[in-house]
Amino acid sequence: MKAGVAALVLLLALSPTLFLLGLSLGDPGYREVLTKERQFELLWRSVWISSLSTLLALLWGVIVARGIRALTGWGSAALETVSLLPLLLPSVVIVMGWVYFTGPNGPIAALFGEPLNVFRPFWAALVMSMCYFPCVTILLLQAYRTINPAWEAVARMHAGRWRSAWQVWRPLFAPYLATGAVLVFLLSFGDYGIPWALSVNVYPVEIFAQMTVRYDIPRAMAYCAPPIAIALLLMIARHLLFPIVTESVGYRVRTLQSTGSRGWIVGALLVIAVADVLPMVMLARTMGGTASMSDALVIAGRNALVSCVVSFHAMWMLVLGGAAIAWALRGMRPGWAAIGSMAATLPLLIPGAAVGLGLVMLYERRLIPETLFHGEGILSMGIFCRMISFPILILTAAFGAIRPRLTHAARLAGVSEVRAFWGISVPLGLPGIAAAALLSFVFAMGELATSALVNPPGIMTLPMRISSLLHIGEDRIVAALCLTLAGLILGCFFLGTLVLNRKLELNFDARRA
Repeated sequence: MKAGVAALVLLLALSPTLFLLGLSLGDPGYREVLTKERQFELLWRSVWISSLSTLLALLWGVIVARGIRALTGWGSAALETVSLLPLLLPSVVIVMGWVYFTGPNGPIAALFGEPLNVFRPFWAALVMSMCYFPCVTILLLQAYRTINPAWEAVARMHAGRWRSAWQVWRPLFAPYLATGAVLVFLLSFGDYGIPWALSVNVYPVEIFAQMTVRYDIPRAMAYCAPPIAIALLLMIARHLLFPIVTESVGYRVRTLQSTGSRGWIVGALLVIAVADVLPMVMLARTMGGTASMSDALVIAGRNALVSCVVSFHAMWMLVLGGAAIAWALRGMRPGWAAIGSMAATLPLLIPGAAVGLGLVMLYERRLIPETLFHGEGILSMGIFCRMISFPILILTAAFGAIRPRLTHAARLAGVSEVRAFWGISVPLGLPGIAAAALLSFVFAMGELATSALVNPPGIMTLPMRISSLLHIGEDRIVAALCLTLAGLILGCFFLGTLVLNRKLELNFDARRA
């Protein structure tokens, strides 16, 4: 039964994309668009930007991860927490900080006498790398915690530092680095906010333009095919070429420290300062005084409330759907679980513009009720279809940490599978469920690519409002709105983290008692 429920949830999340692909295969203009020279130019530019962003993100992620490992105690925990902030903040917030930093009124113009032109593909790749390098950092830290540190000690007894690093750590870290690289590439490939803000035409921007400006649905569908195909090929290659070593899961002993650790700490602080502090400082500088914040709230106060409501509804949909799929994956055999995990990551590989276009096409065929499409529910539905992979990844790990013998004992006692799940798995996995809910809410607050295509008339989230004012509004209002969005997201994140940590402490004390 649970496999059927999980398949139904995943099919619901993939339905816009599957419907879109089904329509595009029979469209007569599909081959015409794909064979034009413009298609290859767009493909080359999108791949080049995403590849450069991936290389830079790998560099920043390695520096920050090594800096975190070089610290101990609260310093390491604080640096690790701060390093996550670029991933939590919407890309439109970070890119606007860079635009103001290099603009006519920024420090660059004051220092060199003229502004720096950032409306180029290189700068789009650089800003994307600053947004997504935490993916690499998180995976590297996970690798440090799951690989037996005794292997390094044994290697250092028989070889030097560089030889042991090449022969021991390189093959062990390669799967995690490959996963981080694929994730950054796909997130960069599907990013809409940064290329649009910097006037760089890539696939998500082209899909949005074909749909909203020209209302050319066949062309928009044709432009969705290459990103989806590239995403699938990359994910399959990642699973085939770099299987993750899981033999030593659970080790938390720190590895031997290498010389020059102070340099890694300084490098990590510099990366975080450029990625976190610089955009926020420039937004505050551009905003000016509190009067701008008051004016911004008057203009977009309702949009902020809509963002909170939509994100709250999407959070519940994501957690329930993610729990159903994670529960099913936990009971599968290893081979089927690997296939199911790959299928569960498919929504993450699909550009948000493609998801939005698929929902529009479903509505055109009257497969989505009009009341849902013209209300806030369609925004929550779009976020669900776009981000279901995030709670699946978190809840799969949370349910996987529960000892199987507990549920097996309950089943032998005659308890039904559903009751065992609600009575054992849910209470024991409550911290993971809370973490999935928190991150789902935070990510939903900053979603733009899908919402920009399906927003009903008169209903706009805060990221959409910022996007609409980006090139026509006053800079101080846009900066104030960006800071408002950042404050809402970071406030919810830190408040949720505080409550979650308190919950973990209470659970630990109860188990110890």
